[in-house]
Amino acid sequence: MVDGPRARIVLLSAGALGLLVAVVVTAVVLLPRRTIRVPELVGVSRAQAESRVEALGLRLRVRDTRFSSTVPKDAVASQDPTSGVLLAPGADVTVDISAGSDSFSLPDVLGQDLDAARESLRTRGLIVVFSTAVSDVSSGTVIASAPTPGSAVATGDTIRLTVAADASAVPAADLTGVAFVFDPAPPPDPAEPDVGMDVATRVSALVTAAGATVTMTRISGVTSLAVTPAARTLLAKEASATALLGFSLAPSSLEGMVLMIMPPAGSLPEVLARSGPLADVMFASLAPDVSLISTITASGDMVLTGSGLPGLRIRLGSFASDSDARSFADVRWLDIVASDIYRALAQLYGRQ
Repeated sequence: MVDGPRARIVLLSAGALGLLVAVVVTAVVLLPRRTIRVPELVGVSRAQAESRVEALGLRLRVRDTRFSSTVPKDAVASQDPTSGVLLAPGADVTVDISAGSDSFSLPDVLGQDLDAARESLRTRGLIVVFSTAVSDVSSGTVIASAPTPGSAVATGDTIRLTVAADASAVPAADLTGVAFVFDPAPPPDPAEPDVGMDVATRVSALVTAAGATVTMTRISGVTSLAVTPAARTLLAKEASATALLGFSLAPSSLEGMVLMIMPPAGSLPEVLARSGPLADVMFASLAPDVSLISTITASGDMVLTGSGLPGLRIRLGSFASDSDARSFADVRWLDIVASDIYRALAQLYGRQ
């Protein structure tokens, strides 16, 4: 048995040891774990990507291969997670490898329904746009394609389809001598389909077939910043037209069609007086076929208010709305809307 000063020294040493162990354990727990920042791999060859990832202490996992018009063959086409994300050592970085640009003969989709034709071409990596033309065949049937079937195409190419519109749905009218300005505003997101231009082009085909002339403030396929509201307003002013009709999409999740009417403030009395009947006739023509439609006063619309022409803008809806997006993808809905707009113009400006 140990007693006296020596015993106290032993006891103090044991306490100090316990305290030291506690400090060490706490330090280990609180010490940050090592993390690794994921590198940028897109566009890098598969071998280089694997070397970079393994050098950092991560693992490369190849998920799939897919055709790409922008990434060279055997290079990384996409990665998950993206560069800059922090991972623990040994974690997986998943990539898809490019199979390059697939060159092949354009499949023949003539005679097919638009939805089936579009899906068939998109699965081959092609971009599909379409317009309509009055035809005796069933509405929604593909009647032409550019390039023609059998032409050599590659992944990422744009294919333009012409789709039949129902001739019986379009009433006869005489618009000889009537001049319109159509202002299809560029889409809020350039990556989205140009629905405003699509509808404007359809209506233009109908009114010009009835004898009217149309000035477009924008060329199809051009959505760049160079197509400014000021440039479009100048074109509208120089057209000396009977009326202006704008087409646009909402930049937010606002759902449904909206007729944006001429604001009283800042509008010439004669322009305002001739714009009112256009809005009334247009609303009456569209309302039976559009599930949600309303009117608001246009504010900040340079083209509409600065053209000096009677008119209105039709805001067709928003891609942020699931309902609107489904309508935009339906060629029959687009045909109905174009026909309703044409009817309103024919009723107001056609010769009796």
